[in-house]
Amino acid sequence: LLQQLDTRALPFFDRIHPKLLYHYYDPEAEYSIPYFWGLYGLGIDRTCCHNRPVSHSWDAIFDEHAVFYKIGMINNAREAVLLASWYLFGSIEQLDVAKLTQVKDLLIKQKKWVQAYTDLAPDYLLLSGSSPVVVGLSSDILQAHRAESMLEFVLPQEGTFMVIDAMAIPRTSTKAVLVYEFLKYVYRPEILQYHADRFSLFSPIKDGVLTHHTQQAFSW
Repeated sequence: LLQQLDTRALPFFDRIHPKLLYHYYDPEAEYSIPYFWGLYGLGIDRTCCHNRPVSHSWDAIFDEHAVFYKIGMINNAREAVLLASWYLFGSIEQLDVAKLTQVKDLLIKQKKWVQAYTDLAPDYLLLSGSSPVVVGLSSDILQAHRAESMLEFVLPQEGTFMVIDAMAIPRTSTKAVLVYEFLKYVYRPEILQYHADRFSLFSPIKDGVLTHHTQQAFSW
């Protein structure tokens, strides 16, 4: 359903960070161009937990012995299942009926300490004091950190998932020439820099457009 890209028409293509290319959905990087990206992690309000530290692990949202607060949980069934599977098994591969039953049981148990399920407002839960620990994308939590420095973004020690937004051209499009002009515009350094700064997004470019948070993200 997609056109093969003409990378010769994309002068910025060789500056795309290689970690964002050649994934399972486009193993030869022929049909999509990584745009902005982010990481799932934990947003933690350091002031709400006093002398009892929050675990920098997925235990912080899944282990009833580690959770002593109400959490904000993602409201996406697929991604909730993937996070729970990663927590239980260290893998998201070969999820048979027995494993999925364990995942279901864990997510049902977790509901007892969930304040709200949301993909759109984890930063609000933190800033309002409704939940001192939330699951969310780096961009949302880092936006909250800009408003209140006591809020931190933590990558759980077991690892996490990357989310990559990508550009692609439908095969039926007759506007490819205009699309390439548009892409050259949105990947201009000053345009990427604006959106990276404004929305705490991680840039796809391996040099030039690197905010402090993007530098951290590449090291993660």
